[in-house]
Parts: sequence; C-alpha cells; structure tokens
Amino acid sequence: MKAVLIATIFIFISCILFSQVLETNPENIIIEYKDGKKTIRNKYDFKKNSPDSFHYYYRSDFEREFTIKNDSGYICTNIIGKWKFADAIRTNNEKEKYSEPRYYNFNVDRSFVSIISKDTIYGKWSYSNDLKGTIRVDYQKPKPTGIPTEVKKYMNPEILKQLENIMSETFTLNDIANETLTFFTINPTERKNFNDELHLRIIKIIYNKIQ
Repeated sequence: MKAVLIATIFIFISCILFSQVLETNPENIIIEYKDGKKTIRNKYDFKKNSPDSFHYYYRSDFEREFTIKNDSGYICTNIIGKWKFADAIRTNNEKEKYSEPRYYNFNVDRSFVSIISKDTIYGKWSYSNDLKGTIRVDYQKPKPTGIPTEVKKYMNPEILKQLENIMSETFTLNDIANETLTFFTINPTERKNFNDELHLRIIKIIYNKIQ
C-alpha cells in the first residue's frame, strides 16, 4: 500500500514538473501580438485556440499544423472544378482584407484558369512532390501584377521587374471539404521598429465551389 502511495505521489509531482517545463522552456513559447499588446503563450495552445501571430522561429511548426493532411490522390481529385473567392480570415477568425483572384478553375486535363479583375490567365497545374499539400501552377505568360501604373512609378525597379515576371506559383492547401477549398499564406506582421523581431501571421484564403 505504501509503495502504491509513493508511486502516486511521484507521478503527481512529475506531471507538475513536466507542466512547468512546457511553460518555461523557450522552445515552447509563442509571443503573440494583438491590438498592440504582447502576450507570452505556450505553443501547444494554438491547437485549441490559434494565436493571431507567432515568432518566425516557429514557422515550420505552424506550417505543418495547418497544411492539409490528405494524400495527393485525394487532393488532385477534389480540387477539380471552378472556385469563387469567398473570404480571407486569420487563424483567430478575424477577417483580413486580401486581394485574391475572383475565380480559380482546375481542370481534369491539368489545365488551369484564373480570373483576376479583367485579366484571364491560363496555365497548367500539378501536385508538388517537393512540398506536401501544395499545388504548383505554371502560367502561359507572366501573371498580371494588378499594381496601378501610378504606384509602379515609385516602386523599386528590381522588385517591380520580379513581380512583372512571375511565371509560376505554389499554393499550400489547408483543406478541401464540403464544397470549400482553403489555401493559406504566411505573411509578416507590421513592425513598429526596424529592430523588432519578425512575427508572422497565417491567413486562410477560402473559395467556394460553383461548378
């Protein structure tokens, strides 16, 4: 009986110590910024309540968590169809202003059509074997930037040249289910000071199937 009691106490103490390690180990910490406030959280919390942003050090953790878990066969079958842009939201369910193509059309023959404003773009799509859960699109001609001419005058020429010569892109999938297609992108948050550490934000880009 005494041995059982000692074992129970040992397990109880171990659980407390393990919990403290999770809370204090720097590898388990997320620094979250929201409404100008800084909050330190345990990174395991994001599975229950996703933070608005996270330190760039944890990018790979979050990418793995939000990337679709289905295999290539499921993805290549269910992505077929015409999809209309519906919404863009952060992982904490706050809406995000995001400029995205109005339509994507993935065809069985691996041809691809995208409608951005008045521009219709054609190309070929394929499943990326290098990046799990990722679709690659190769365009027939450079993708339109959508940047107004007046704005281009003030842009860095090298950056503008790169944007005007995009011939391929990859899209990382979060989910395909219930007539909904969700990509996600990872963007940096605004920094008040140049020396501030970089924090990232995941934005889910949602399309509804219309055909």
